Amino acid sequence: GHIFNRSKVSRPRLFIWVGMIIVATTILVRTPFTNKNDEMVKMYSDIICLTDKTDYIMDAKGENIFRNRPTYYGFELFTKRLMRQGLIPDTIINDCKRTSTHVVLLRYRNKFPPAVKEFFDNEYLEISPDLAVSGKVVAITDKTAKFMIQVPGYYTIKSAENCSVNGFLDGIAYNGKSVYLRQRKHSFVSEDSCPKIVIIWSKALEKGYYPEV
Repeated sequence: GHIFNRSKVSRPRLFIWVGMIIVATTILVRTPFTNKNDEMVKMYSDIICLTDKTDYIMDAKGENIFRNRPTYYGFELFTKRLMRQGLIPDTIINDCKRTSTHVVLLRYRNKFPPAVKEFFDNEYLEISPDLAVSGKVVAITDKTAKFMIQVPGYYTIKSAENCSVNGFLDGIAYNGKSVYLRQRKHSFVSEDSCPKIVIIWSKALEKGYYPEV
C-alpha cells in the first residue's frame, strides 16, 4: 500500500517522514551551517565606513537601511509601471543633484529606469561591485580637461594612478587638495604629463576608496 496510507501510518509518523523529506531537500539545495552573507556584510561595512548620517545614498528599494535616500519611491515592478505611465514623476536624477547624493548602491542597478542608469554611469565611479561614488574620468587634450559636474560637493583631482596632479582649475592654481565644485562646467589645465585625470568625491578618497581606471 501507499507509504502515507492513513490506515497504516499514524499521524506522528507521517510528520516525521515529512520532516525528513524537508531536511533532506534543504541539505541538497543549500549547504547548511555556512555563512553566505559575506558580500552583504562587506557592502554594509563599506556604507558605514564611507558615509555618516548627513550623507544620502541612492538605492533601488531601500536596501540601504542606515542612511537617508534622496527619493521616496522604491523601484519594484508596480512603481516602474506607474512611472512609465506618467502617474508617478521620475525625479531621481534631480533628487540626486538636489541632495548632493555622492553614493549609489549598485546591487540592484537593473531596477532603475534607463535614463537613471545612464546618469549613474556618467556621474559616478564604481569603487566596489556594490558601490559607486560621484566623480568621473576625463581625458586630457592639449593639457586641458573639460568636464561637467552634476552632483555638487567636495572633489579631489588625481591621476589615473592615484597620484597628485598640479595645474589650474577654472583658472585658479590647484595643488591636489579637496575643492568644492558647483553644478556646472569646469576646466582643468594640467602642468603634468598624465593623459587623463580622475575627479572623485573627496570623502571616498580620504577613506581609502579609489576606482580601477
